[in-house]
Amino acid sequence: MIDLLKAPLKGGLSRSVLLCCFLMGSTLLPRSFSWGYDEGIAASVTMENSLRILKSEREALGIVASPDLDPYGIGVIGEEFTPLTTTLGHLEDKIASANPLFAAALVGEFRRMGLKRGDSVAIGASGSFPGLLVAVLSACDAMGLRPLLICSLGSSMYGANQVGFNVVDMVKLLEDRGSLDFELLGFSLGGDDDRYDAPLFPEWRDLTLDEAFRLGSEERFICEESLDESVEVRMDLYDEASGGEVGCFVGVGGASVTFGDSDQSASFPGGTTSKPFESMPSEGLLSRFLRGGVPVIHLLCVRDLCDRWSIPYGDNPLNWRRHRFSRR
Repeated sequence: MIDLLKAPLKGGLSRSVLLCCFLMGSTLLPRSFSWGYDEGIAASVTMENSLRILKSEREALGIVASPDLDPYGIGVIGEEFTPLTTTLGHLEDKIASANPLFAAALVGEFRRMGLKRGDSVAIGASGSFPGLLVAVLSACDAMGLRPLLICSLGSSMYGANQVGFNVVDMVKLLEDRGSLDFELLGFSLGGDDDRYDAPLFPEWRDLTLDEAFRLGSEERFICEESLDESVEVRMDLYDEASGGEVGCFVGVGGASVTFGDSDQSASFPGGTTSKPFESMPSEGLLSRFLRGGVPVIHLLCVRDLCDRWSIPYGDNPLNWRRHRFSRR
């Protein structure tokens, strides 16, 4: 039997062979994943493989979370406080967000939007939920979509907050290893005003700037004078890269630039929103895209997302194939 945990989707076995082997001996996906069933499986397997690559690299770098923080050995759970920590966070959410079923759920969301191969997906991601970011990229890969990614280095507790292996390092590693394809348009510091203006520990600001300068030698460093300008720069980058044809925007985490004010992040509905609504937050990326007629996906409140998409919460996310679900 082929080891599906290690078999790559690129440059090795064909996708059809991999899926057939998977279906012969694995669980079924939840009902909400009945759209794009085969693509959903492919996305989940890609996400699992990507998580393994990240875990292996972290271990090689000597960055290993304690068993208290990462009891299942996921490999993308960060520390509580580091120079990249910008806000509080819930450890249980970070663990649950690494479930590869999120990749399958996002395939379903993209298909319901009517996205097709070659369509551009704009992605704005903080470092708070590396698992969810990998899920988005894996779903795009399975459907042949074109991910246009802009990251911010700031992370809530237990996210991608390790100096020397931040969220940009993670996605670049996955690209270099051939696990995922995307276009990284740039990155910022994140945090308040997208400039890390109010770090939890001010003495760490220089270390965060050092991370940005290290990455900025290869990638575009977005550091504008105001949050509004940061939003505009991102909109311009997405517009230029997509030729003005963004099919969907996905916001991962609670970055200020996504909402116009990070305090409003938890009040924005999770999952997919297709039309503007009366109490939308300030002029961040979510509002800008919605008012431009582009549907958005908000990924932040993980427990709610798990309930919405029938994904187990409080369990080992790497046991995703052991859960037996019904299928339409």
